Amino acid sequence: MPSIFPAHFSRNTFFNYLNTGSVTVVVLVTTPLLTSHLGPVRFGIWALLGAMIPYLELLELGMATATVTYVATHLESGETERVHRIINTSFFVLIVPGLVACAVTAGFAVVLPHVVHVPPRLVGDARTLLLLLALDVAVSIPGDTFGGGLVALQRYDLLNMSLIGVTVAQAVAWVVVLALGGGLVPLGIVTVTIALAGQATRYLMLRHLLPGLTISVRNVERGMIRSFAGLSGWFALNELTSAIMANVDVLIVGVVVNIAAAGIYAVGQRLSSFAVRLVTPALDVFFPYSAQMSGRGDWAAIRAAARAGSRLVVGVAAPACLILSLFARPALLGWVGHGFVRAAPVVALLCASFVVGSLGETGVMVVEGVGEPKIPTIVVTAEMVLHVGLAVVLGRWLGLDGVALGALLATVAGHGVVLLPFVCRRLGFGLGEYLASMARAHLPAAAVAGALGWFLAFGMHGRLLTTHGRTLDLLGVAGAAAVVLLVYLAVFAVTGLDAPERRQILGRLRRSAPGPAAP
Repeated sequence: MPSIFPAHFSRNTFFNYLNTGSVTVVVLVTTPLLTSHLGPVRFGIWALLGAMIPYLELLELGMATATVTYVATHLESGETERVHRIINTSFFVLIVPGLVACAVTAGFAVVLPHVVHVPPRLVGDARTLLLLLALDVAVSIPGDTFGGGLVALQRYDLLNMSLIGVTVAQAVAWVVVLALGGGLVPLGIVTVTIALAGQATRYLMLRHLLPGLTISVRNVERGMIRSFAGLSGWFALNELTSAIMANVDVLIVGVVVNIAAAGIYAVGQRLSSFAVRLVTPALDVFFPYSAQMSGRGDWAAIRAAARAGSRLVVGVAAPACLILSLFARPALLGWVGHGFVRAAPVVALLCASFVVGSLGETGVMVVEGVGEPKIPTIVVTAEMVLHVGLAVVLGRWLGLDGVALGALLATVAGHGVVLLPFVCRRLGFGLGEYLASMARAHLPAAAVAGALGWFLAFGMHGRLLTTHGRTLDLLGVAGAAAVVLLVYLAVFAVTGLDAPERRQILGRLRRSAPGPAAP
């Protein structure tokens, strides 16, 4: 029986989760060290300038994502020489936005004291740190080509090992620098040096997997640039839209409610984002796989993967969001204290929004992977505009809950009403049959686990989660959440999977430890 999941699915998702876990651990360990050694002002500069990176990466203009699609498609059809030209074209084209990002960052270093209040004694350090950041983005933007090439080859194991190596090496270097009494500039030097070493490592990995690959301007195919620009433009707009929706709500709350409410909303948003972190590592692998199958012309495999991926993604998102919604209040009490319990309704509304979006997210990933991002990007952009409008209007009326409600309503309109029917039609699914299968799979599990979770969180046992101090409260929440999750999965195994799928998943669980794989 053919697999219902992409090739190397277990290996790739394992390393994706390993990278996510490594980053989480490093953040938890290094944040108190940085804050205590640098102090509030220096750490504020470090955090502020570091927050610029995601926005500077937007200048990559979707080229790395387009590279994944083109490389996976042409490699599958055996056009090795064309794959080499695609990589070279992407790399040299991305040098231009890399230099633009470098110039923008260097320009910001000049005007920094006039834009951000930096104490005069730290202006020199802040400017040096920005110039180091400028060097980093100048190299990392074109270097994204090599990471995209590894994704196209579905070698998430190699990609994530390089990323984990960089993350851990930077953390160790920070500890050494801080132990020796170093400040912002030494931290910036070791951070950028290790990041550049990571880029070089990914290039060497890609050369090993694609024998004969050389990077030379002679290998640029100018005629390919226009087709690149057409596809990457849609990906760039999609990335920009996603960045706005991820960060705009806190700003809206601060403007239409007040700054204190913005802080409360931000905490609720961070807690709800845990569900996203659980889903993304498994979801990402469907993009290069669909591009590969498109190059083969195997639409049966694409549809099968989309169905299996949708069940998997909703199967992770639904219980995670159910648990976060039910235990938001005790979790917030144990995590950040009474001052932020007001964020509990925000967590529930944002989780509901994520579940609605997850119904079609695998299908969107598959459609974009086969090189058709136009319609999904248009819909998501319109959804973003609606999101902002509703958040402003409802935020003025209902406060921070209204902003979260606006996000939910926009997701229902964009993803639920427009995007999901489009994806089902493009992939040849019946919308009614698809929704019915999801309901049969998840509603019984959600009902049983939800009733148990409600009893644990709000019934007579609810007091046990909030009466022993913050550490013990968090342990109680974690234990109750684990029980609810096990009940959900047990019911889902009966209602959501057929016998062949259960056998395949059990087999994959037994072989979950990654082993050597051919390139």
